[in-house]
Amino acid sequence: MRNRSSRRVAVLASIAAVIVVVATAAFAADLSPNATSLPSKNPTDLKASNSKAWSQMRPAATYVGRDAPLLDEWGDVTATGSGFLTIDKQTTSGDTGTITITIRSGDSGLVISNAMVSASGGQVGAVRIASTTLSQDGMIHTIKLRLPGEQGTPPTLSIKWYTQQLML
Repeated sequence: MRNRSSRRVAVLASIAAVIVVVATAAFAADLSPNATSLPSKNPTDLKASNSKAWSQMRPAATYVGRDAPLLDEWGDVTATGSGFLTIDKQTTSGDTGTITITIRSGDSGLVISNAMVSASGGQVGAVRIASTTLSQDGMIHTIKLRLPGEQGTPPTLSIKWYTQQLML
């Protein structure tokens, strides 16, 4: 009798292991490089509100392991307004890396009305979006990333933000 119950436990454990592997594979398939997690269409009231949508895709090579900040200008000062996207250098404490990405409006009348970031591709757990904040005056959007030590291939970041030109 004892032999049969230990065989049943072994069979049930094997079935549970297979279910876990299949569930993990299904979850990883949702994070494939072709997955899009940001809205594909802009809000319908975008033009009516005098807003403009901006977006950037940042492969891991542009933000992981930086030893100096990267400053990238976006927009056109005379036509649509402009600003800067800054990727700070990576800092490490123990095994965990930290990176801050900042989107800053360069015009006093141009505010960031909404912003979002998502990660796609790479391996699950390689990068965590720790926080995103939008300043009260709408001039700065900050994204903080955590890289828990040696977790595999980091994903591509999709960053999207909306600006609105205020009437001064």
